[in-house]
Amino acid sequence: MQGLAAMEYGQHTLDLIRQARERGVEHIAVVMRHSARTYKPGIRDFDNPLTDEGRALAQSFGKALAKDTYVRAYSSPVGRCVDTAEKIILGHEQSGGTAKGRRDIEVLGNVHILDFARFSKAVQEVGLDAMYPKWFAGELAPDLLLPSKMLSELIAHVVLEKLDRPIGGPQIDVLVSHDMNLYPMRHHLLNQTIEKYGRVNYLDGLIFYAVDDVVQVQSHHGQPAPLMLE
Repeated sequence: MQGLAAMEYGQHTLDLIRQARERGVEHIAVVMRHSARTYKPGIRDFDNPLTDEGRALAQSFGKALAKDTYVRAYSSPVGRCVDTAEKIILGHEQSGGTAKGRRDIEVLGNVHILDFARFSKAVQEVGLDAMYPKWFAGELAPDLLLPSKMLSELIAHVVLEKLDRPIGGPQIDVLVSHDMNLYPMRHHLLNQTIEKYGRVNYLDGLIFYAVDDVVQVQSHHGQPAPLMLE
């Protein structure tokens, strides 16, 4: 599983949440990748579900959240993201936490793929890793993928809307998405490139929270930075 021991998946994100809480932050939004998935040939990639281990990992993630925290969950409509969010809720509730049921947010899914047939062909020909630098530099055909900076800012605006609706008291808004959405956010919001900072692994995430009315964003690779949107 991507070169990490299964027990490590999600730990970086849990550490980010814990450290923010220790600094006095009560309302945190986290945009995170889904849990461990299958790679079955012969079906559409987006139809690949979580593995049994992936479901267990997501549930363990929920169990590890502080039990005084109210969790709201959202996800990409893709099944493996839905399952991840629901297993996080289940784990949190089973261990004494309170949560609100999950719902879809389409921009967390695959809205950035504008021509799926051409995109699939390009991935087969050159590989997704080779496409990322061109995407981030604005060098891909404009009718193939939504501009990566636009995508990162669209998702960030969804996050801001969640942070603007606190319920009072400790709260985490969990937004489960895909690595292909996390890479542009990490690149454009934090200037953390794939070449330097590596892959987004299962259950890795970015956290967002406000300090003195300034929203901060942070990955496990560095310190928080003010969220700057155009």
